[in-house]
Amino acid sequence: MGDNQFTKRSYTGYTTLKKTADKITALFGVKRIIFALREII
Repeated sequence: MGDNQFTKRSYTGYTTLKKTADKITALFGVKRIIFALREII
């Protein structure tokens, strides 16, 4: 029972980390696109 609780908690932590990583990746992607557009213009 306690083992299941730990698995659930680590899964929640992993999901939170992944969401944060996705946000950071999206931000960097937007910055990269803006930078590329500036180079073209």
